[in-house]
This record gives sequence, C-alpha cells and structure tokens, in this order.
Amino acid sequence: MEYELRVCDPGLWWPWDHGDPHLYRLTVSLLDQADRHLADIIANMAYLDFT
Repeated sequence: MEYELRVCDPGLWWPWDHGDPHLYRLTVSLLDQADRHLADIIANMAYLDFT
C-alpha cells in the first residue's frame, strides 16, 4: 500500500534559536475489513528547507 500526503504551505522547522520549531503529528490507523481497529502508527514530523 502506498499513499501520498500533500501539505500546503507547511510551517518549517527551525532550531529554537532561529525561529519557531513547527512540528506536526501524523497518526495512521490500521483497520480490518469490518472497520475494527488493529493498530496505530504515530510519528512526529517536521519540514525542512535545505535551499
């Protein structure tokens, strides 16, 4: 399974001494065919700019 998530204009992560550290939480829930909850995957994410 593959899924693409697009985020429009995310706040960038910066070290605390350079600006706001915008962090985002992503939660993915796995359900079976009867919509019963099987598991969750939770990840903290940040968007960086290396240009």
